[in-house]
Amino acid sequence: MILLLFLCSYLAVLVTSSEYACESDRFPLVTDFGPEDCDNTRSYFYTENLNDYRDCFPGCRQTTTNINTCGNLPCPPGYTCTDQLRCQVNETSCNRYHTARPNDYTQALWKPTCLPDDSYAPKQCKGEAANGRCFCYDPSGNRIFGDAFSLDADDMTCACSRHRAALEASDARTFFSLHCDSMGNYEPLQCDMNSEQCWCVEPKTGDLKSAVLPMNLITKLPCYNETTFGSQYLRQCESELYAQKKITDEFQAHGTDRVNFETVLCQYDGSYGPYKITKGILYCVWKDGSSIGAYQVEVDSSVDSINCNCARDTKIYELAGLLFSLSCLPNGNYNSVQVDGSLYYCVDSDGFPVSVPSDDDVCPDYF
Repeated sequence: MILLLFLCSYLAVLVTSSEYACESDRFPLVTDFGPEDCDNTRSYFYTENLNDYRDCFPGCRQTTTNINTCGNLPCPPGYTCTDQLRCQVNETSCNRYHTARPNDYTQALWKPTCLPDDSYAPKQCKGEAANGRCFCYDPSGNRIFGDAFSLDADDMTCACSRHRAALEASDARTFFSLHCDSMGNYEPLQCDMNSEQCWCVEPKTGDLKSAVLPMNLITKLPCYNETTFGSQYLRQCESELYAQKKITDEFQAHGTDRVNFETVLCQYDGSYGPYKITKGILYCVWKDGSSIGAYQVEVDSSVDSINCNCARDTKIYELAGLLFSLSCLPNGNYNSVQVDGSLYYCVDSDGFPVSVPSDDDVCPDYF
């Protein structure tokens, strides 16, 4: 390790331009050193750039053990050093969940998997391995499309969902035809409706695996399967959305800017989103657009907080042949307070416990 540190520092001195200082493409370093090699109990945390050279070498950075002071040593993950040289919880940090002091609430609180840059890992799993579930998250900690039971999530990368979420956040186009499977991986067959071209990709990474062909030659692609993908690329929900876009574009071309349509939400696999809004009523729906139970409410200012996760999970568990015993709100979200016999416990928006059972029927807003 000492030789490695010396060599990397020596090479950095030889390079006069900071543009190339210790960059991995100029001085590639292959290592299996990772976060598990750092002793967090002794306040040594993993960092990809131990000496602040870009991509030079990973290592364990020592942090202060006293959060009341910082400066000579940096704050541990989840904290930021203030102007008063005190460590303060960073509310945007993934690691903030790991800074909580143990109590009846926080000991059951889900601890996300964080990357070395303090962002959220793409795949986040909750619950026990035998009956838990995994979900896709964006770097900021927002749940995005893609989920699976933990036992089925070994090949789950969420790479496609992250790609699609980034595209939508960029707002470069109003319609996206990138298809992800139910776990957030890439579907093997991809098409772009703007260029009308199609190609095959590697599901875990999205890497190109074939020639790019015009859409009218889609059947010639090695990944095309009519049984799997159907006779056309777009699915029912996104076909509706695409039709709305084409009609809107046509009206705008003739000087009409305002065209009213019913709200259509589509998932990254082209299926229907968690709810539909018709005549001022919000209905929780399944992937095929059919209503789920009687979960419906009038549309008001709280619509942005409605996810229908609980309503949809009743269907997911039913199809999996599993018992579903949690209670939902009329809008299809999880009831934050659940009952276990004569005791109460709190759950998050995915239905997983965030407190131990107690006599208290009020859930604290910890974060």
